[in-house]
Amino acid sequence: MDVFSITKLNNLIKRVLEREYVLKNCYVAGTIANLKRHSTGHYYFSLKDDDASVDVALWAGTAQKKGLVGQLENGLFVTMRATINFYHCRLCLLRLASLHPSQVLCSMIFCM
Repeated sequence: MDVFSITKLNNLIKRVLEREYVLKNCYVAGTIANLKRHSTGHYYFSLKDDDASVDVALWAGTAQKKGLVGQLENGLFVTMRATINFYHCRLCLLRLASLHPSQVLCSMIFCM
């Protein structure tokens, strides 16, 4: 039985996720919850469905460029076009190419 350090586990997950072609351009749908806007202008929230959730960070520049400032709210159902990447400090992330309030358009990061 292998015992992984956190760093080794994170590196393994990163390699596996980055090889998976389907994760380079996929759609994710869910409801925004726990929305917070940081003083830097970044947005942090969860995207959830009935059984699971994922934490999301939307950078201020992306929110501004995509016209999302002030447009997001708790309970809003959105569909996001995403590329899944890995950020080893927080485990997993999705970089979103677009967000649709069930059409909105942006780039974001999901962290599990």
